[in-house]
Amino acid sequence: MIQHHIARPVNIWIKVDVGTHRTGIEYHNLDEISELASLISQSPKTVLQGLLVHAGHSYHTFSRLQTLSVFQDSISHVNNIRDHLNRLGFSGLKISFGDTPTLSLSPLPPLHGIDEIRPGNFIFYDAMQMQIGSCLETNVAVAVMCPVIAKHPSRKEVVIHGGAIHLSKEFICEPAETGSRFYGYIALPQSSDTRNLSWGPIIQGARVKSLSQEHGVISFDNHQDFEGITIGGSVFIIPVHSCLVVTHLRKYITTDGESIPAMEEHLAEF
Repeated sequence: MIQHHIARPVNIWIKVDVGTHRTGIEYHNLDEISELASLISQSPKTVLQGLLVHAGHSYHTFSRLQTLSVFQDSISHVNNIRDHLNRLGFSGLKISFGDTPTLSLSPLPPLHGIDEIRPGNFIFYDAMQMQIGSCLETNVAVAVMCPVIAKHPSRKEVVIHGGAIHLSKEFICEPAETGSRFYGYIALPQSSDTRNLSWGPIIQGARVKSLSQEHGVISFDNHQDFEGITIGGSVFIIPVHSCLVVTHLRKYITTDGESIPAMEEHLAEF
């Protein structure tokens, strides 16, 4: 048992599966949840803190209505569990709720009994969150600046130095679920001033269509947009999944040119 390996009391959260089917006890299994709560409370070294939820199945929704339905069902399930445990004498339990889509679209406040929220992608957003409807294009706060190394006029394609090791191979489809895969949206630098690192609006009909290790291929629907790209210049890629991208690249450059090391670099100093 864990109490034999810890010197001081630790707080324990029970992970509840509200529909994602990744980890946790399924929400309808009240007997198993109650048994685990009792087991935790038997030791002076383990303190039952509350219930932990991540409604990750919201990433398979494609409308505000669907996402809000996931949120309402998940909140209902976890509050029912807390009420059940409270009747058994486990009072004062907290609820920690995660996932970016539902918490972006849910009517907060009120918090529906939630004590802590964990929307990991609130800070940046990305192409996937745009497609789900969690955010607008103007809410996306991260992009990958990539140099253009080749152009192919016959195919209206551009090659960039920006591949799977920079963007990951996370993809979305457009139209959602049934369309072609792509790996990022495209935007141009907002200014010719190299000190200004902000980007403009997404180019309609331009997508990162394929990735190899170091390179990406961008396809253009519009010939004029293609002609506006120059070899040696740069484009910005709005990534499909910003969490993976910032982990790969390890530091941030603000639109004012300030370099900010990522968490991994800070940890390496210790």
